[in-house]
Amino acid sequence: MIDIYTIITIAFGSIYAIIILLFTLGWWRTKSNNITVGSNMHSFSIIIPFYNEEDNILNLLQDIEKLNYPKNKLEVIMINNESTDNSGIIIRDYIFENNSDIRLHNSIGGKKDAVWKGINEADHDYILSIDADCRIPSNILQEYDKSLQTKASKMISGPVVFASNKGFWNSFMEYEFMSLVASGAGAIGVKIPIMVNAANMLFERKMAHKAKHIFKSNQESGDDIFLLQFVVKEYGASQVQFLKSRDAIVKTQGPSSFHSWVNQRLRWTAKAKDYSIVRVLFLCSLISKR
Repeated sequence: MIDIYTIITIAFGSIYAIIILLFTLGWWRTKSNNITVGSNMHSFSIIIPFYNEEDNILNLLQDIEKLNYPKNKLEVIMINNESTDNSGIIIRDYIFENNSDIRLHNSIGGKKDAVWKGINEADHDYILSIDADCRIPSNILQEYDKSLQTKASKMISGPVVFASNKGFWNSFMEYEFMSLVASGAGAIGVKIPIMVNAANMLFERKMAHKAKHIFKSNQESGDDIFLLQFVVKEYGASQVQFLKSRDAIVKTQGPSSFHSWVNQRLRWTAKAKDYSIVRVLFLCSLISKR
């Protein structure tokens, strides 16, 4: 006779298998951009909140200067979130020495305050959120423009990967994180969006202003997921897309150790208390199985 534990194990295993099948279906349903850039290109504001990123910020500044997009349809806003290192000085000197159009602002408070500051300073219709420790490809805005020309959306989730490093542990983290990103993309593909990443996330400026309460709340940082939930609630899941393009992949630094990796996952899990119940179940099943 089958005991209760076996039944529970089979039940949860079956549910997990169905979830993975759904995500796989969603991944294959998500099409890559195959149109050419038209003359009526969209305008973008890139916002980059940062805190103590003196070791990474110069690489990002150089990537920004290499962006292959009309300068009159692009603005870059960097927000110093009370850094105690030389991040702000590095950016200020770079702007002066290169006669750059990058705008530097200061904010007081947590990351959500810095993001809200960037949203308020933005002038263009669409905002691209990028983390300060990332490397961005030169054609990323072209890919977002193609996606918007194919279908105008309130939010587009972009691909993020860990920068490649040698060693078994680093390879494990790369593939584990890649599987999370692919799961998020697949969920979007079947109209059950559960996660996005602020390291590479596009959203409509007007929509963000309607979601002011997200950035002014006392909840833990996790504004990307809260903004996703707002879009789904107010506009429907069809207004969230995933940008499936190699030319839009943003690279970020992975956790430096097993301890850092565990702490990262614990932080993600801790934030789940404020997410919708469906999203909590999905996230817990994904994280626990990895």
